[in-house]
Amino acid sequence: MHLLLKTGKRFDVPAMQTFCVRQSGECFIRCLGKSKCQSFGIGVVDECLGQLQCRLYSQVEISDLTNDTKFTYYILKGSSCCINVSCLNGGLCRSKVCTCACTKDFMSTNCICPRNNVTRQFSHKWKAVKGTGAITQIDSGGGRTWATRIDNEYIFALQNGAWTQVDGLLSHATVGKSGVWGLNKDDEIFFRLGVTPDTPSGTGWQKLYGLLKQIDAGSSGVVYGVNRYYFLHLFINISD
Repeated sequence: MHLLLKTGKRFDVPAMQTFCVRQSGECFIRCLGKSKCQSFGIGVVDECLGQLQCRLYSQVEISDLTNDTKFTYYILKGSSCCINVSCLNGGLCRSKVCTCACTKDFMSTNCICPRNNVTRQFSHKWKAVKGTGAITQIDSGGGRTWATRIDNEYIFALQNGAWTQVDGLLSHATVGKSGVWGLNKDDEIFFRLGVTPDTPSGTGWQKLYGLLKQIDAGSSGVVYGVNRYYFLHLFINISD
């Protein structure tokens, strides 16, 4: 059994049971022993006389957490859809709808986009782009646009307004501040080497360790991926 931990957080709803324990592991074991227990909190309070206070809860709602440096809040893995939701920049997950509640300064699915940077208004009509056949996946970022075809895994890069086929086979390509990344039909991960203004299509593919079902290279420079078990992974400190 794994836990989602929120340090310095206290769940402000009535507990189903409250008692004092010597070690935090005792609270975990007591929660496992209660069929209705979905989460628990451990904190330091005066009434426990040097021991820890354990609070068992029959519900989960991360958006109801209150800052409290004396408490740590735990959620049993699998008891909330928020286990698989990553809310950034101070955003909180709402377990009832499995979405992020963002602060006033950020927006998007996981609160990654600053609101003051969202200035574009899209009012133009779509125009068909020729030259690649049946494109099934496309991604644009960092001044680059790449696309793939799922039927044959061909890869294309947009250069000077024209599509250029790139070597290799991928079912998904993503581009961003961290470069060009991709996955093939076997969920293997690849990074495009040598992508520069002079060589926008790069020079070759480097295969990386691991398997992912989905990957995204966003504007933050951090690459996010989801594996077959729906666990979120990320690459940081990326350099050429």
